[in-house]
Amino acid sequence: MKFTLISLVLLTWLSNFWNDFHFIARTNELKEEAKQTYENNEFEKTIATYHELLDSIGLEEDEIIFNLASSYFRLPDSTQLQAERYYARLTESEQHQIQSVAYQQLGQMANKAKKPQEALADLKSALLADPDNEEARYNYELLKKALAKQEQNQEDQDKDKDERQEPSEYAKKLKAIADDLVAQFKFDQALEIMQ
Repeated sequence: MKFTLISLVLLTWLSNFWNDFHFIARTNELKEEAKQTYENNEFEKTIATYHELLDSIGLEEDEIIFNLASSYFRLPDSTQLQAERYYARLTESEQHQIQSVAYQQLGQMANKAKKPQEALADLKSALLADPDNEEARYNYELLKKALAKQEQNQEDQDKDKDERQEPSEYAKKLKAIADDLVAQFKFDQALEIMQ
C-alpha cells in the first residue's frame, strides 16, 4: 500500500515535471521562432507566433506584447489599429522604459495619421514615463518646432489676407471716375481724384 501511494505521488510529480518542462521548451521554441521571423521581415508569421504565446500559452509578458505591436506596426496601414491597440496596452506597463517607448510609437503613429496635437501629447507622455528617452525627446522637440512654424505661417497668411482686403465701394467709384478722366486725356484731374 505504501509502495503504491509513493509510486502514485512520484508519477504525479514526474508528470507535472514533464508538463512544465514541455511548457518551458515550447515557450522558448516559440520565442526563438518569433525572433527569427521578425529578423527575416516575415511579420505575418511573427504575429501568428506571438498570438500563440499570448492566447494559447497565456504568456502576458510586456516584451511579447511589445514585439507583437511592433510586428503589426511594420505591416501596411490596415494593421495599424492592431498595433495601436497593443501599444496602448503597454502604456499601463510597470516598466517605465517600455511605457515610454509605447507612447513614443503611439505618437509616431498619430503624427503619420496627421494628428499632430495627439502626437505631441503622446510624445510628452513618453518623456514623463522615461525622461531619458532621447529619441522621444528629439521627436517631441522637432514636432513642437514644426507646429510653432506652421502656426506662425498661418498667422502670417491671415495677416497678409487682412492687408489685401478689397477696396471699399467709395474707392471703386473714385477709380472709375479717374479711369474715365484718363480716357478723356485729363490726366491732372484723374491724378487729383486718385490722391
